[in-house]
Amino acid sequence: KDEVAASKTFAEWFAYFRVAVIPIALVVVLLGGRGIVNATENSLPGDKLYSLKRATENAQLKLTNDQDKVASLHVEFMQKRIDEVKKAADSGDQDTETLAIAELKSQTEITFAEAGPVATANAISKQDPTLLENLVAINQQQKDVLADLSENGDNSEAKMIASTALDETKKTDLTLAKTIATVNDQALADMPNRVSV
Repeated sequence: KDEVAASKTFAEWFAYFRVAVIPIALVVVLLGGRGIVNATENSLPGDKLYSLKRATENAQLKLTNDQDKVASLHVEFMQKRIDEVKKAADSGDQDTETLAIAELKSQTEITFAEAGPVATANAISKQDPTLLENLVAINQQQKDVLADLSENGDNSEAKMIASTALDETKKTDLTLAKTIATVNDQALADMPNRVSV
């Protein structure tokens, strides 16, 4: 009798526990997943998790169909590259710092190639200069960080790469200046249409 009662109690306990396993496993996965996401977000170029971070960003871009959102993601990723350069410079690791500057240069090219036309179109057709203003602001941030590294950095190789990257921002400045001029010219050309309406 005692064995039957013990078996029945165990069976009831196991049935209860089996139902509870699903939420417990979900919590463990979510907490572990969040930990992995945080670890990848804090990774720097050269870290093992950095390629996962970049793969996640690429997946976000591929899964986003809206051009405005894609352009905004590129600006967001450029901000991440700027933050990575700052963290790498603070870490004192010369290789990481050099890699971070290279990643920033690459992301800058992609960001302005992808987001620039969208920013121009939005500023002209939608009369929404927000994305263009964001590009101007992020470009200035990049220049400030690179200027600081090229003048005050401890790593001579990173200083040289930062200085070269800073020189290359002149192309971006020129592109932004042309875009702003185009937007302003179009706004002036459309002025009579807006006034008559």
